[in-house]
Amino acid sequence: MNTKAVFRQLNAVKNNSLTKLTFLGRPLLFYWRLLRQSSYIIANGEYDCERWLIFSDRQVCFLVISKAACTSIRCAIGSSYGIAVDGSQNIHDEQLWYLHQGKLSKFHNEYYKFCFVRNPFERLVSCYLDCIVTRSIKNGRESNWYDSYIYPIPSVVSFAEFVQIITSIPDRISERHFKSQSYWIYHKNTLKVDFIGRVEYIKEDWKKMADRFNFVDKIPHENRSDTLERDYDYRKYYDVGLAKMVYRRYRNDVELLGYKNDYIRLLDYLSN
Repeated sequence: MNTKAVFRQLNAVKNNSLTKLTFLGRPLLFYWRLLRQSSYIIANGEYDCERWLIFSDRQVCFLVISKAACTSIRCAIGSSYGIAVDGSQNIHDEQLWYLHQGKLSKFHNEYYKFCFVRNPFERLVSCYLDCIVTRSIKNGRESNWYDSYIYPIPSVVSFAEFVQIITSIPDRISERHFKSQSYWIYHKNTLKVDFIGRVEYIKEDWKKMADRFNFVDKIPHENRSDTLERDYDYRKYYDVGLAKMVYRRYRNDVELLGYKNDYIRLLDYLSN
């Protein structure tokens, strides 16, 4: 047995023991994760720093924004480098990429930078379906994506309850799947990227990047099959009160990223 396998087993034993032992009604594993994540926030100033994929041969950086077609874009870029996107390789395996976490260095000042964004109301529904509903069913009703997150989010929770929880969490300590997109894209009102593509126009916008940097221009629809309700209408998860709550939380995304008309249309749909 190699060293990594030994450490995995020891870690499993530790997690199992900390799960069984409780204090004040919570497993000790909760307090262990709370301490570890609090230390990370103190050291880095936030939870989930910005993540960049850097391609020095093309002098371009891709700012990864979760739940905004990042898997599809990784597949398109990966195909350009001979990375298998047929499922035989995990496209999110960090060893496949030059992944930089945190602010870019001055060395990358001259690199072209781009990202993709998504309607924040639809993005939040996608987050709920993927990280709560789908993960809970796959892993058992007692488990979801946020088991190790600093804020407890139940596995069995309605979308309305999910919204009430995450809208009370400031961006600095938000998990990346529901952290504001504009939080990463802007720094003191200054745009950090040269191009912002939109998921709603992904074929056209991706082609601009593919043509400019010689990437594969075909963009696959990845990760949607992991969501149980893949053909969902995100508007049906909202009522007027929830829509306004999400608008208040993600107002910068709505205003700065050009989704004000989508918000108005959502309110009109919910009012009729």
